[in-house]
Amino acid sequence: MINRALFFLVLFLPHFFIINRVDGQEESYSESGPAQKISYYTGFTAPQKVYLHLNKNNYKAGDAIWFQAYLFDGVSHLPDTTTTNLYVDLANGRGEIMEKRILRVTGGQAEGDINLSRELPDGNYKIRAYTDWMRNFDEEFFYTGYLYINNDNYANFIPRSEVRSNRRFNRNLESLGSEEKIVFFPEGGQMVAGVSNRVAFKAFDGMGRGIDVAGEVLGENSRVVARIESVHAGTGKFELTPRPGVSYSARVTFSGNRPVTFPLPQPVPSGIVMRVDQDDNNIRIDLASSEVRVPDHDNERYTVIVHTRGNLVGGESVSLSDGKASIEMSKEFFPSGIAHITLFSENQIPHAERLVFVSHDDSFLFYPGVSRQTVGNREYYVVSIEVNDKEGNPVDGYFSLSVLQSAADRHEVKDNIVRNLLLSSDLPGISTGGYNFSDPDTDMSDELDLLMMTNGWRRFKWDDVLSGAMPEIRHTPSSSLTISGNVIDQTRDQSMANFPVDLVIPGEENRHYNTDTNTDGVFIFDDLIFYDNVRVRISSERTASSGHPPKLELHAMDTRNIGYDPNPATVPFRITDRGDDWERRPGAGTSQYSRAEKQGESPQQYGTPDQTVFIEQETKQSRMRDILVTRVRGLNHNMQFSGPTSLYLSSEPLFMLDGTEVGRQAFLNLDPRYIQRIEVFSGARASIFGVRGANGALLAYTRRAGDPGMEHYQEYLVQGYHSPREYFADMVSSYLRNEDQSRVDKSIYWEPGLETDESGRITTAVPVSGDSGTLTFIIEGAGRDGGIGFGTFSLIPADR
Repeated sequence: MINRALFFLVLFLPHFFIINRVDGQEESYSESGPAQKISYYTGFTAPQKVYLHLNKNNYKAGDAIWFQAYLFDGVSHLPDTTTTNLYVDLANGRGEIMEKRILRVTGGQAEGDINLSRELPDGNYKIRAYTDWMRNFDEEFFYTGYLYINNDNYANFIPRSEVRSNRRFNRNLESLGSEEKIVFFPEGGQMVAGVSNRVAFKAFDGMGRGIDVAGEVLGENSRVVARIESVHAGTGKFELTPRPGVSYSARVTFSGNRPVTFPLPQPVPSGIVMRVDQDDNNIRIDLASSEVRVPDHDNERYTVIVHTRGNLVGGESVSLSDGKASIEMSKEFFPSGIAHITLFSENQIPHAERLVFVSHDDSFLFYPGVSRQTVGNREYYVVSIEVNDKEGNPVDGYFSLSVLQSAADRHEVKDNIVRNLLLSSDLPGISTGGYNFSDPDTDMSDELDLLMMTNGWRRFKWDDVLSGAMPEIRHTPSSSLTISGNVIDQTRDQSMANFPVDLVIPGEENRHYNTDTNTDGVFIFDDLIFYDNVRVRISSERTASSGHPPKLELHAMDTRNIGYDPNPATVPFRITDRGDDWERRPGAGTSQYSRAEKQGESPQQYGTPDQTVFIEQETKQSRMRDILVTRVRGLNHNMQFSGPTSLYLSSEPLFMLDGTEVGRQAFLNLDPRYIQRIEVFSGARASIFGVRGANGALLAYTRRAGDPGMEHYQEYLVQGYHSPREYFADMVSSYLRNEDQSRVDKSIYWEPGLETDESGRITTAVPVSGDSGTLTFIIEGAGRDGGIGFGTFSLIPADR
C-alpha cells in the first residue's frame, strides 16, 4: 500500500506551481499549503472507481444479469491493471443481500453473471460493486445501480408479512413523492451583502426527484426583487444584490399548488463572492468583496486552488484591487470531468468554493456497420464497429456489447460509462440520468452548470485535508481468497492457541493446507485461488484437553444488510396482495445468506429426480467425469443430455452442489469420495429450475460431517471466485408466458471482453432472432492508454 501512495506523490507534487500575481508581474513558486496537502491526501487515498455495464436495465425472475466490470484509477481514469478482488452485491428493497459474486479483476476488467431465481421476490433492487481498497472509504463511492425485477408469479407464494411490508413501503413512497422542498445555493457558498450574488436552487420531492417550481424572491417589506423559475430537473438560478441587515425569502409554487414561502440564506455583512464562468477555451473566476470590508482587505493575498478528482490542475495567488480580482485559466490543462475550485485566505481558511464541469467531448466515437449472412442453417448479423478517438486515431481497448429488443421499439439507457465516470461517480446519490452531455447534438452546458452549483465536492473535506487527518486503512488490496476461523474447546468454551488445523479444498486433485492458530485461537489460510462454491473440509489431528474433537468455526462472509433508501429510481411494489393460487412456501423471499447452515442438515431437494446415483465412499472411480458418463443415463462425454437443446441456450446442463449453483469445471473437480449422491433432472422434471434447467440439471450432495468416515471433519460451503458462464439469450419459460412482457427488454446478445484489432475495429456475429422488433446495440468500454466511450445504434430488421 505504501508503494501505491508513493506513486501518486511522485506523480503530482513536482508538477504543480502557484502563479503569484504582484503588481501585474507573475512569479512561480512551490506551494507548501493546500496544494501540497491535497496532493498528499490524494496519494494516500489512491481512489479507485468501478463501473458495471449491465446487459439491460430491467429483468424478470428467471433471467440472468450479465455484466462486465471496469476498474479505473479514480484520478487519471486510466485502467487499473493491478490484479485485485472485486465484489458485486445484489440487494433487495430491504437491503438484504440476495446474491454475491467475487471476481478476480485482471487488466482492468472482469466479467460475470447473476442468475435470478424464479422465486426471487418482485420488487426494487440495488446492485453495487467495490474492491477491498474502496472499503476503506465511504460506501457511497461504491458503484451503485438500481433495478426493478419483475416476478408476477411471486404473488402466489409471497409471505403475509411481506405483503404488509410492501403496502407500508408504497404508502411511504407516496408520502415522499408528495413532499415539496427547495434549497438555495449562493455561488461560492455564502450570500454577501452589497455585492451581486448569483444564487442557484434545486426543487425536489422526498425521493430526490427534481420538480418544477416558479415564484419570486421577496426582500424588505415583501418587495419582489427577483424571479424564480426552474429550467431543468428542478434547478435554476437568479441574481440578487442583498442589502445589509435585510432578510430575504422565496415565495414559490410547485406544480400549480398554492404558494409556499421559504427563507433564503442570511446575507453576511462582509465577505468575498466567487463567480465562475466558462467559454470554449477558458474558465474565468471573478472575485468581489463586500462594500463593508475589513481593514487592509485589498492587501490580503488569496489563493485559488483547482483540482480535478484530486489532481491539481491550476492555481493562482491574487490580491484584490478596489475589492475585485479576476483569474482566467485555460481549459486545456483540465481533464474532462468535475473541477473543484476553492478560494483560500493567507491563513489557509477556505472562503469560497465551486464545482465546474469541463467537457472536451473526448469520448470515443463508434462507426458501426451491419451485414446479414447465413452460416449453415443459421442467420447472423455480422457487426463491425470502428472505434476512434477524438482525433480519428484507432483505439486500442476492450469493450462490451449488448443487443436488446424492446417491445416498445425503444430502449432507454439509464447509465453509461461516460456519464458515470465523469459525473455520477463523483456525485454519489445525485440523479444524473437527465444529463446526456455525451451526445454531440445536445448542448447541456447550462443544465450541467446548475448541477455543479447545487452540489459540493464529496470525496473529502478540506478540514481533514488541511489538518492532515487521513482515513483509517483497515482493508488492504487482495488478489486471492482467505479462509479463516476459530478453534474452540467446546467443553470449556475457550479459544485454543497454537493448535494445528488442516484444510482440504476438493478438486480434480485435492489441495491440502495446514497451519496453526495464533494466540487468539484464530487460523488463517490465505493466498488461496479457487472458483465457484466449494465445500471445504477442516480438521485437526489433535483433540482438545477434554479428549473430544474441538469445534472449528469458520468466519462468515460479510453479507450484512446494506440498506435501501428510496431514490429517483424507486417505484412502488406491484404485489400488494396474495395471488389466487397462493400457497405457503417455507423460506420464500428470504436471502440465502440469512439461512445459516447447520452441521448434518439435509440439503434442499427439488422434488423427485429422474435418476439418483449413489456413490460409495470406497469408489474406485476417482474422477467425477467418469461417474457421470458411465452412470448417468443420456449424458454424453461433452456433458450434454441427448436430444435437441433450446434455441440460443448454452448446451450444458445446470450444475448444483448442495443446492447452490456451481460452474461446470468446479462440478467436475469434485472428489467422488466426498459425494453421497447425484440427482439427475431432465425433460419436464427439470422445468422446476426454469430457464437455467432447460438442458437438464445435475445436483450433487456431499457427505456430511458425522457420516461414517467423516467423524473428525467439519465442512463448510465457501464462495470462491465467480466463473463466468457462456452467454445464452433470454427465453420466456412456461411459468412466465402470461406476464406483461412490455415491462422487460429481451436480451438478444451479450458479449464482454471484445478487443479492438490493430485498425481499431471490433467484429462479432449476432444470431438473427425469430422475433420481429427493433434491435438496439449498446457498446461501452475503455482504452488501454486511457479514454472511455459509449455508443448506441438501432437496427430495424428488413423483414418487418
